[in-house]
Amino acid sequence: MNKKSPYEQSFVKFIPYLNDIGIVTRTMIDRIEYIYTLCKDMTTEEFDDIFIEDSINQDGTREYDVVNFFSKHYIVSANNFLNKVDIIIGLLVKRIINWSIKAQDFNFKKATIKSRLYLDVQIYADETFLNLKATGNNCRYMQTIINKYIKPNFISS
Repeated sequence: MNKKSPYEQSFVKFIPYLNDIGIVTRTMIDRIEYIYTLCKDMTTEEFDDIFIEDSINQDGTREYDVVNFFSKHYIVSANNFLNKVDIIIGLLVKRIINWSIKAQDFNFKKATIKSRLYLDVQIYADETFLNLKATGNNCRYMQTIINKYIKPNFISS
């Protein structure tokens, strides 16, 4: 029997990633899809990738802070997405003038539970930075985001 997904078809492709980083409850996935729908309605492009910033708090539990959706030209971020709607839309195309990576217990090949990865990106003519953070197996996903969206949009003069 082929069971129909309760999620929007363009969102379903993100569920394996969400499950892989520990987002498995229907409530959290529903909330992310709701934010996805809001973000999608604010742009003219389909989102190709998702990246959720996560951190480990002092008691060892994983917290999910910001959801980021990436398209060919845009990054759309929702801060504190589990509790409110706070959406920022940014243009990425050839606008990155500076970026840096900080890694802890991550060799860019294999992530462990102790792995941490931090990315700071400065966007052209803008004093704001894009800051991404990842823990554990999410570091590999951030590495994909860097290769697919950050490196190609770096302005080299």
